[in-house]
Amino acid sequence: MSGMPLVIRRKARIDFDHAFDWYEEQRSGLGAEFAEHLQVVFERISSMPELHGIVHGDVCKVLVRPFPYSVFYRI
Repeated sequence: MSGMPLVIRRKARIDFDHAFDWYEEQRSGLGAEFAEHLQVVFERISSMPELHGIVHGDVCKVLVRPFPYSVFYRI
């Protein structure tokens, strides 16, 4: 990954782990698919942090499509 370095907070990592496990329980491989989509979002945030809209104060939000999951971040 190039661009701005990302810092993933402990709580966000725990949320990801729970979501990954839940998706894997729904269908084998779905958790990995979710992780791949999330990685794309992280790469986009790193390379173009100003791309996504501010939703509150200095916090930006991006959707992890096609999953009903969002990433909130600060530049």
